[in-house]
Amino acid sequence: MPWIEALSAFAREKSIRELMRRTAPEWHREISHARSGSARKMKRQLLDFLAEVSQVHPLIVVIDDFHWADIASVDLAAFLATRLESTRTMLITCYRPAEMKISNHPFLQVRSDLLGRHLLTEIQPGLLGREDVEKLLGQAGRFEQFPADYAASLHARAEGNPLFIRELACGNREIPEAIAGMIRIKIDRLDAGDRDLLLIASVHGRQFDSAVLSRSVGRNAEDVEERLRALDNVHGLIQSIGEEELPDGRFTTRYRFVYDLYRQFCYASLRPARRNFELRISNCEFQAS
Repeated sequence: MPWIEALSAFAREKSIRELMRRTAPEWHREISHARSGSARKMKRQLLDFLAEVSQVHPLIVVIDDFHWADIASVDLAAFLATRLESTRTMLITCYRPAEMKISNHPFLQVRSDLLGRHLLTEIQPGLLGREDVEKLLGQAGRFEQFPADYAASLHARAEGNPLFIRELACGNREIPEAIAGMIRIKIDRLDAGDRDLLLIASVHGRQFDSAVLSRSVGRNAEDVEERLRALDNVHGLIQSIGEEELPDGRFTTRYRFVYDLYRQFCYASLRPARRNFELRISNCEFQAS
């Protein structure tokens, strides 16, 4: 479906549609809603179509949200990736690696293979700076509505995340519902043990120690460390920032919430009585450490 949607928009031009009918009839039938094309023929025909079009001018195909793509779409991308160098075509797929890791998406294996063969260049978009926030507010015509230091304050709260910047600028709540909903989805994916671990970690602050946290929850230190690594590497909710040696000679891994809004959401999710209890326990553990 992602490919059909992309090509349907492209084929609105009459000459392009005629070229598709001639070089990729199975795709032409698909976008014309005549009947379903033959999957076996569609791969080769799409390559022929891209080669023909790109002779006239370079072609860029962009597919967004590829972390939701089905196996057939991934299979087609893998087929084309090894053959596009014979055409003047660039394929851009936008995806969230964390979403793919959580669902063990079929593109993960393809991605590793293409990276190893230098057929894929992966670009990690950076966070926005304060100047970017000022530009966004200016483009929205809202810059004059706020105090002079508002852009700096907004940037600090959002930590450069474009979604957070947009929602925090539009809302007047501590955590706007759009952001809370996104975080809630991430938290709800966790099993009960990992969710509880993350909520209690929020009591310790933006940064916390694995050894101190394991004693707070009364769980084996190795088990807690393994779960924290999964929350880091797979779910992207926290990140390791290094190891430290405790006074008793043991080592602990220092973690931090990727965004403080994640921590705030987790902290607010705890009932006040539980929050106060965990806060007293964490203070005792910290002093003991």
